[in-house]
Amino acid sequence: MSTVENNDVAVETPAPKKTVKKAAAKKTTEAPKKAAKKAAKKTAKTPAKKAPVKKSAPAAEKTSTKKIEGIRKPQVRILEALFKAGHPLSRKQIAEKATVDTAWCTEWIGSNDQAKREANDRKHFPSLVSLGFVRFSIPGDSGEVFYEITAAGRKAIK
Repeated sequence: MSTVENNDVAVETPAPKKTVKKAAAKKTTEAPKKAAKKAAKKTAKTPAKKAPVKKSAPAAEKTSTKKIEGIRKPQVRILEALFKAGHPLSRKQIAEKATVDTAWCTEWIGSNDQAKREANDRKHFPSLVSLGFVRFSIPGDSGEVFYEITAAGRKAIK
């Protein structure tokens, strides 16, 4: 409502309906836009959250001081783990003791299937079985493969 003074008499007149409707419509369309802009600014300021990195072992335990010509650091750690164990280990046990990725054990140690091992050796690098540093055995009916260090592997690690 607005007031208009005519000859010392105040008369109240209602505001035109069109402007009220337009103002209300403008407010309802502006509110979501403002909220969206505010949310966009907030997300732009806060960095995206990254998934927590799963650490397999402290860096001090992962590093090996030994260097053996022709093999990679994880392969050296695998040889050290087999040497320290003194008995055959499964891939899972090797991965835990040598702090290596279980999935890469096929490439690092070598597959028990000769054709697969030769293909991986050509594709990646020579495996420990191909180099003669490790041998494998499949005892019993379980089908689980166990690996042990050979005399050549002991000699290389010393």
